[in-house]
Amino acid sequence: MQLVLGLITLPFSYAHRADAGAMLVLSSYLQGVITFRPDATALAVIDWPFKVHMVLGMTIFLLLPFSRLVHVWSGLASIAYLFRPYQVVRSRRLNVPAGQNQPRSAT
Repeated sequence: MQLVLGLITLPFSYAHRADAGAMLVLSSYLQGVITFRPDATALAVIDWPFKVHMVLGMTIFLLLPFSRLVHVWSGLASIAYLFRPYQVVRSRRLNVPAGQNQPRSAT
């Protein structure tokens, strides 16, 4: 969804290529977000795809620590993360003592 929204912003960006006004407003707003002094009043003149794209992007960053996507950061510096095998998860049946948790035989 985020990628599609980013692609939707391309025609709007192309329309502002002569003056780059929208990009200057967006860059100053994002600079304010990073320095913890955002001023959202400047975003009133920005087209809707930019706003939705930014809200969804910030939501993804907000939810990232609580999702399985956070594991990407552990392997970001290593290429081995891309080629690691899938994690095998096996659950133990409830109320069965350890050691006796073997699959039933087909006899």
